[in-house]
Amino acid sequence: RFENKRSTLSWEEMYSYAKLYYEHHANLEIPKKFKTNNGDDYDENGNINLGSWIFNQRKNILPESERGQLLSKIGMRFENKRSTLSWEEMYSYAKLYYEHHANLEISQRFKTSNGYDYDENGIINLGTWISEQRRNTLPESKRGQLLSQIGMIWSIRKNKDIVIELCNEYGIDYQSEKSVLNKSYLELYVKIMFLRDNNIPIVLNGKLHEIFFMSDLNMQVKYQVSLANLIETYSKEKRI
Repeated sequence: RFENKRSTLSWEEMYSYAKLYYEHHANLEIPKKFKTNNGDDYDENGNINLGSWIFNQRKNILPESERGQLLSKIGMRFENKRSTLSWEEMYSYAKLYYEHHANLEISQRFKTSNGYDYDENGIINLGTWISEQRRNTLPESKRGQLLSQIGMIWSIRKNKDIVIELCNEYGIDYQSEKSVLNKSYLELYVKIMFLRDNNIPIVLNGKLHEIFFMSDLNMQVKYQVSLANLIETYSKEKRI
């Protein structure tokens, strides 16, 4: 095919690329600027403007139409996420962010379409949502506990004080590891307890153990535990 795919692919052909994306990513939450050549991998020089196409379908196609029904089968969301996503759905995006970035330190202006990449045109205002949860949710509530399981810091000052206390107690140089330790004291504590229970040095040859640098996904792959597992096991101990 020699023609320029930006302008000549039919609706059915574009749908086939959207279907490929869905089969690889299990959603159609695609940034508007997403380009590709194969349907699933981003390519800044890609000839297929799949993100723009999805954006236009969401805006212009009726869900009950034949094409709308085809798009619904591969995960298309037609409603405006700003107003319709439930707490549980927003939490799932926050969890995706944590699994990719190992923290929930999100700018209030952070918008996204997939949960973890910034998108200035994203319609999921995750930063605002996190800020509202920190302000309005009690840490000991059911929702608060779920947020704690994905690294929510409820009070920056209190969190820093306890992180420094833990570092002093377990031989961690806070000053040299400050960038890594910018996380929930609860997460730091349960990871320390996990290492101690498995006779793994917290610091070896001056280097902090890799588990403190890991995303939740990587930790599950290598150590077969998640932060939620560790919190369930250790959070009732000691000061936590």
